[in-house]
Amino acid sequence: MEAISTSERRKSVRRPLMVPARILLPQLPITPVRTVEISLGGIGILSDAPIASNSACAIAFELRTLEESRRVNIWGTVTHTTKIQEKMYRSGIELLDTDSASRQLLQMFIDELTELE
Repeated sequence: MEAISTSERRKSVRRPLMVPARILLPQLPITPVRTVEISLGGIGILSDAPIASNSACAIAFELRTLEESRRVNIWGTVTHTTKIQEKMYRSGIELLDTDSASRQLLQMFIDELTELE
């Protein structure tokens, strides 16, 4: 596992990412969510129910780059949740840890999008 440094989180560039994902929260079943954006420091998701701030969580989703597609696993903490509309909530999750393969794929994805700008 590779921890994400605080300074890296602050300088992380957010990129759009709209894919289905699953979130695991303490004492709850695995719940389907949808990602909306990602950076090396965090991920934004949409869910049908509110998620409590400061909740530890694990998120899994498929990420596709120009070279490959692979499942990404990240561990983090929910920083905030905002109600967008009835039964739709947007949550921000601070990335705390990830396996090295997931981190490399995230970096590749973000780099590819940056090159397209």
